[in-house]
Amino acid sequence: MSTAGTATIEIVRAGEAHLQSIVELAADRRLDVTDPQRAGRDGFLVSNYTLADYRARLTTAEHFWVAVKGHRGARLPDGVQR
Repeated sequence: MSTAGTATIEIVRAGEAHLQSIVELAADRRLDVTDPQRAGRDGFLVSNYTLADYRARLTTAEHFWVAVKGHRGARLPDGVQR
């Protein structure tokens, strides 16, 4: 069985290039705007961080990682490290 061309998920250190997607996902998962049944099934956030909050965390958080779906060996956005 060949795995050539198979999409993978990699865990990488968060970078500036990830922030807008993080903010959008976080806004979609806010508990105050999410259906309670969906929140119980899919999860939720209560932090309500802004883009500026996440940007500040890039330099202060010891662990700030994201899961990136793509092809192993694919080029990551500028500024994003594996």
